[in-house]
Amino acid sequence: MSNHKNVNGRSGDLPKTSTPNSSQDLYVNGELWQRRFYDSNGNMIKDIDFLHGNGSGTHTFPHEHYWEWINGTPVRK
Repeated sequence: MSNHKNVNGRSGDLPKTSTPNSSQDLYVNGELWQRRFYDSNGNMIKDIDFLHGNGSGTHTFPHEHYWEWINGTPVRK
């Protein structure tokens, strides 16, 4: 994807909407935490989590989450 942006911030800082057909990487303290992809309308459709809190020890990394938009609201599939 040629329309890509890097964001330095904290967990949850990536926007739900962005430039259509783009992606963004979230870096927290210099480490890649998440990559988010946006569809042709600019709505988030997929996240790849590379790091985040894992208090229960049940997560493996990286893992993916998919989103669908229902009545203008993102809902995780």
